[in-house]
Parts: sequence; structure tokens; C-alpha cells
Amino acid sequence: MREKTLKFLGLMRRANALQVGENNTGEAVRAGKAKLLLLAEDASDNARKRAESFVGGRSCLLLCLPFSKEELSSALGLGGCSMAAVTDLGFANALINRLRELDPDAYVGFLYADRFIDTEEYVKKHGGNALHPAIYFLLNPETVRKAAELGLDINVWTVDEIPHLHMACQMHLTTLITNYPDRALSVVTQYTK
Repeated sequence: MREKTLKFLGLMRRANALQVGENNTGEAVRAGKAKLLLLAEDASDNARKRAESFVGGRSCLLLCLPFSKEELSSALGLGGCSMAAVTDLGFANALINRLRELDPDAYVGFLYADRFIDTEEYVKKHGGNALHPAIYFLLNPETVRKAAELGLDINVWTVDEIPHLHMACQMHLTTLITNYPDRALSVVTQYTK
């Protein structure tokens, strides 16, 4: 199944449903054409940060692949490829389903910074276990309620401000991602005593 999934990525490229490489990926996301940004499992920290900045504030999900840069590059017929953007929703859904078949028990979370219609329903329908929303989505209690109703974890990012850290703790979220772990720890320990 792993080899078939890699071949499917090659098919997506030949069908012009995949923009490959950092520049093309960034352009596809900024133009609103990307549905899914793919990142190799061994992508550098800089590539990860760029991928996260590409999807920030946009309706595009970030998905870390269970394939190395070498495997991804080989499947796509390119060298040194660590990211790509899927521009066709049908191919994006098919790829997510194939990846889920590779490891049915894999913990799958959807990172997003712009809400799209029925985000929680979409994640659940496509085998996701968690939402990874930007912090400002938690200002709407409907996101948390709906995720809980569907049994989805919420791993929120980037929680840096003390009032937001308190809010996240009071909501009993699964995980919070922060740039200030010392600040977060001082707040979280108030809720775990």
C-alpha cells in the first residue's frame, strides 16, 4: 500500500493536481488553489516553519506525510522535494483516505488557520482524530462544542498570551502549542494541582 500511495502522488503530479517544491507550493497556497499542503516526514525545521506560514490565515490544511524527502522526490521525479500542494479536492480526499489505509491507527490532526464550512464534520468524515486550529477559533465556543460532540481532540496553536493560556486550560483542550513553554507551564500547573 505504501508503494501504491507513492505512485498515486506521481499520478497526481502528472494530472496537474500537485504543485511541487517550496516556491510552487507557496504560490498555490497564496492563490487559494491549494487544498492540502504536504510535507515530508524529514523536512527541515525551516521547511516546516515555511509550510506553517504558508497555511496561516488560509483555507489549506497541512499534512505531514509518512514519507521521507527521498521517497517523495523519487515518486515525483524530482530531487530534494520536501513539500507539495494538492490543488484538486477530489485528489486531496483520495490521498487522505490512502494514507489512512497505510496506518488505520494513526493519529491524524488537521492544522488550519482559516475555517472552512463544517471543518469538524470534514475532519471526522476523513478519519481525523483532532483539530489543530489557530487560537482565535477558540473564541467561538461552537468549535469546541462541535469537536467534543464528534469525539475530536483539539490541539490549539499558538497560545502565547497569558489570558489565552488560561482560556485553553479552562476549556480542557488536549494540547496547546506555544512559543513560551515557561509561561505556559506556570499557567497550566495552576489547573493541574
